Amino acid sequence: MRAITVIFLLLLTITSLRVRAQTICDAAGNVMIYSNYEGGTLNIDVDIDIPNLKIGICTYEIVDVNITGVFAGNVTEVIFAGFNAPSDISGVDPAIVTVYSTTTDNIAITNYLGDELFPGLPPIVNCMAGAEGCGETALGGGNSSPQIVQFFLAEFGPGANFYAHWTDYSVFPGGSFQVSEGGNCCFEDPVTDLNPIYVGGADYNFLPDTTLLCDAEIILDISFYEVVWGDPEWSTGDVGYTVTIDAPGVYTFTVADYCHYDPGSYLLTDTIVIEPCAATIDTAICSGEDYTLPDGTIVTAAGEYEVILIGVSGDDSIVITNLTLLPIYAIVINDAICDGLTYILPDGSSTSTAGTYVFNLFTTEGCDSIVTVNLSISTSYSTTINTTICDGDTYTLPDGMIVTAGGIYTSTFTTIAGCDSIITTNLLLNPTYLTLIDTIVCENEIVLLPDGTTSSIPGIYLFNLTTVGGCDSVISFTLNNYAISAITLDVPSNICIESTPILLTASPAGGNFSGSGVTDATFNPAAVGVGGPYVITYTITDINGCTFSSSASINVSQNFANAGNDTTIFDSGVAELNGNAGGNYLWSPASGLTCVDCATTFSDSDTTITYTLFSVDANGCVASDDVIVTVIISNENIFIPNTFTPNGDGINDGFTIFGPGIALIKSFMIFDRWGELIFIAQNAAPTENISTWDGTYKNETANQGVYAYSAQVQLITGRIIQLKGNVTLIR
Repeated sequence: MRAITVIFLLLLTITSLRVRAQTICDAAGNVMIYSNYEGGTLNIDVDIDIPNLKIGICTYEIVDVNITGVFAGNVTEVIFAGFNAPSDISGVDPAIVTVYSTTTDNIAITNYLGDELFPGLPPIVNCMAGAEGCGETALGGGNSSPQIVQFFLAEFGPGANFYAHWTDYSVFPGGSFQVSEGGNCCFEDPVTDLNPIYVGGADYNFLPDTTLLCDAEIILDISFYEVVWGDPEWSTGDVGYTVTIDAPGVYTFTVADYCHYDPGSYLLTDTIVIEPCAATIDTAICSGEDYTLPDGTIVTAAGEYEVILIGVSGDDSIVITNLTLLPIYAIVINDAICDGLTYILPDGSSTSTAGTYVFNLFTTEGCDSIVTVNLSISTSYSTTINTTICDGDTYTLPDGMIVTAGGIYTSTFTTIAGCDSIITTNLLLNPTYLTLIDTIVCENEIVLLPDGTTSSIPGIYLFNLTTVGGCDSVISFTLNNYAISAITLDVPSNICIESTPILLTASPAGGNFSGSGVTDATFNPAAVGVGGPYVITYTITDINGCTFSSSASINVSQNFANAGNDTTIFDSGVAELNGNAGGNYLWSPASGLTCVDCATTFSDSDTTITYTLFSVDANGCVASDDVIVTVIISNENIFIPNTFTPNGDGINDGFTIFGPGIALIKSFMIFDRWGELIFIAQNAAPTENISTWDGTYKNETANQGVYAYSAQVQLITGRIIQLKGNVTLIR
């Protein structure tokens, strides 16, 4: 029974739509909307000149959209927002088309809520899914007319003005919708509340980034975002639209995308930081450090700072920070001890060595302080000096004595600090050296000499160097080198591009060739092309491991030959052949030519012929080119019979003009003996019947006798001739 009722209502709706007058909401508008639930084929005929026309389409089922019309070029934007994506939108540039659908994973959200169908559950159609028809509310799974109109006006943005809306539940009817006829529905004002999550494609921001926990607990609430498919899940493990927080920390939640089925595939998330609520903060920092206040401000000076924070409930929270600066210290201690005694440093360590000691210590408040100890030591007791001099040098002992020999020397004296000191000097003599170095290297090989310089020239080099002990030493460095006998390369200076690869040879044998176009020991001119010089290098290594090389250059040449353009002459004419070549000239065959070794020659051939121009340049490179001389046979022989017998026996039944050189019979006239014109043919080919007299006049048989003729004939050579004479008709 329900199915019958639905069908009846559907038929009633269709009937009412057919008789309903089309509506144009604003003739100055530029937004035309088409919507239904069942989809189908939507043919839009843009038959009216609306500048900047924008078209909105909303269906649940798949729709095929065709946009045509003389003003289709006025369409600047097309938006489809529905459940299943269109199979095709044709007639406009795809770059101006936007598609929102589950098929493309970006179903659109309406800017106004749908109707509440089931108590306690959120409206299902808060997303653009499809139309139910012309109504302010939607009782099924589709969108209401105001939802659809408001969505497209918002999406098209500034400059969008509502023109008309055609809507229904069923598939679009056959034929085309003419834009000039408007639509059947003009609802613009929604009857439902604004959708709180309609953001026009922006990111969701469910919760503030941070808030204060000033009470025992606070409640985080996202119940304004009701979804059909699944509940929000919090990082605390709670599931639902609210969660109670009783401790500071970082909290997150995930919730299904508002307009998709699968809550596991399209998840949205947000994070909130819960900070403790403090009325007064007493704290201190070391001088030179900085401090971050609860509102994020960074300060470095002592003082009282007041900031106001906003709690999740919106209440103000005043936090007062009392900041104190703790001092740091820089202490310098100058002290001295006698040699051999131990000094206790500020960090508790000990030393018996003079020097400057720096310590980073902490005060009782934990701030860095720097203590510098400048410690000097007066020599006492016994000190040993181990030192060296070069053989032949002098050394001054601590007591001023000058010595030249190595040995152990003792000096006794009292320091300013009153510490007795005995200095024992162990003096060692370092010898000087004469070093001979003899080395052999390859010819032109660079060698590092003892003084750090380099050389490749044989000879004896003397160097005065200093030993590690600081003593002068002489190094004699003898440099010898190996040399290889002269390398001879057998490489031609020039080769033609069409030549086959040539074998490269060199002496002495056993080396390797390299360079452009070189493979193993061959040079291929085709591999490098015309040009050069291309450098060929031969490298050989002798038994001593010395490597030598020699190079030669080779150029690749190419001759050219151009026999000129093909030409056409009559058999009675002469063809002029103009050649151009990089070497000598040789025309072949010689038949019909006036000169076979000239750049320009003439041909009087009676038949079509192909001539080839050959050329060999100074490098021996060969080139050739062909030219065709086409000869037209211009036979001007003409035959006109003096009798004919039109008796129907198939032999000589007609009178006409014959000849292989005839191109056109321009006129052909026959007169009787009284001068009356009894036959005429004009602009006829000699093979056409209209150019032949069959012996009749006005469909009657002409009498036997003599008739005069006059003709004008154009030959294939272009010449036009006049012909006159008599012909005898015999029966």
